[in-house]
Amino acid sequence: CATMVSLQGGERSVVQALCVGFSVLSVLYCDASRRFIKVVPARHRGRPIATVLVLVAVGSLGWFMASSMHKYERQVEQFVNQFLQQQSESSSVGFSESSTLGSVSLKKDRNSQQTALRVISSVEPGYFRARAYDFYENRKWLINIEGRATYPQGSSPSSVRSDTHNGQAFRISDGTDPGTQKLEVWPDADLGDTFAGPLRTSWLYADARIVTVDTHDVMRSGEAIAGVPYTLLVRDARQRSTEQSNTTEDASAPFGSESAVILQQLATPPAWTQKNQRLAELGSSLFKDCETVDEKLAATRRYFKDNYSYSLKVAPPAETEQEPLEWFLLEQPPAHCEYFASGAAVLLRMAGVPCRYIVGFVVSEQNQYSGEWVARNEDAHAWVEAYDETVGWVTVDATP
Repeated sequence: CATMVSLQGGERSVVQALCVGFSVLSVLYCDASRRFIKVVPARHRGRPIATVLVLVAVGSLGWFMASSMHKYERQVEQFVNQFLQQQSESSSVGFSESSTLGSVSLKKDRNSQQTALRVISSVEPGYFRARAYDFYENRKWLINIEGRATYPQGSSPSSVRSDTHNGQAFRISDGTDPGTQKLEVWPDADLGDTFAGPLRTSWLYADARIVTVDTHDVMRSGEAIAGVPYTLLVRDARQRSTEQSNTTEDASAPFGSESAVILQQLATPPAWTQKNQRLAELGSSLFKDCETVDEKLAATRRYFKDNYSYSLKVAPPAETEQEPLEWFLLEQPPAHCEYFASGAAVLLRMAGVPCRYIVGFVVSEQNQYSGEWVARNEDAHAWVEAYDETVGWVTVDATP
């Protein structure tokens, strides 16, 4: 318990040996410090021999148990988690097929310190996608139900496999580079059938027979057991850009044969944006000097940073005929991430930029002892992913 720290390679054996040695020395010190009343002058060797034998047995058993715990720690933790889940109801943030404005903030405000994800990674994991929404209608975001079924691959990168949990390898996205960043994810049971992960996840190693991947590479499986760990391989964004510039692959075709249709849908703003003259003027003034997608993304971030403030408490107008996002964009009230992400998506679509609304977690808190990264309910977040034909999909966080 005193050595619950993150160790690499041979460090574990060294610390383990030091712990066993420290225990033996502590016992010998206590034994040598005791006072005995001599009732017989003769000295017996029985007690020292017995002490040595006991210490050898305990030290060997301690070494064996420590090695076994290291080898099977994930299986033991999985068993304990499943047992605890049967005893108490989970209270972490979950995501549904539609996202009403305020649903994520309401959940993250309750049980805010409840752990939703634990991630083992050598670098900060960052944005973890749980749902990607296409359309905004009737004050809520909706999902395009289209997707594809993915089956285990016979040949897969050895780096995606894990020695801490069972599973099979699933290819999530195409590309010559399988990914260099490896993440082991321990989700809360409330995430259900969702394999939350970063943008550009290329491989998934999970205990399932089939995985469904939607048009936005969000991964789910009805066969997955809630709370069971999985492993991800993620490509670096810079590597993605290099691949596109060095191949003949059409960068504007991220979804295959239907890419043009889907991109057109993702670049179409809601109908109510065309009926408001003030909103049209806002879009025109915001992007009047922007020529590239990158410039439009920067202008959108700058607009919200310079004119808005953050608050979990939002009071949209009570009138049923007024669209909350329309009120948000024109009146500039304090708001939370769902309004900023939704507002950014609307503005970017008005500028002809294909984008999608994303909800998930920002994983940026690290346990200083174990080295794991943690996402709590309060880390639930909403952001936008915009499509730039020069680099592919780009994360856009418009929340100030």
